Amino acid sequence: MLLNAAEAAATLDCIASLACVAREYGWVRPRLVEESVFDVVGARHPVAELIANKSGVYVPNPIQ
Repeated sequence: MLLNAAEAAATLDCIASLACVAREYGWVRPRLVEESVFDVVGARHPVAELIANKSGVYVPNPIQ
């Protein structure tokens, strides 16, 4: 019982942390379409972006 409560608290903590970071950095959820295409505009890697912003400018990349 205690283990289940700890697991639920950990899951809630992860979800809340992700929500806070998503709001702070303007992350959005992908929009899914019916076509079999993979088209990402302005793709970013969160860790690479944080490191680059400390030392310079990070440039997002398109993926098709």
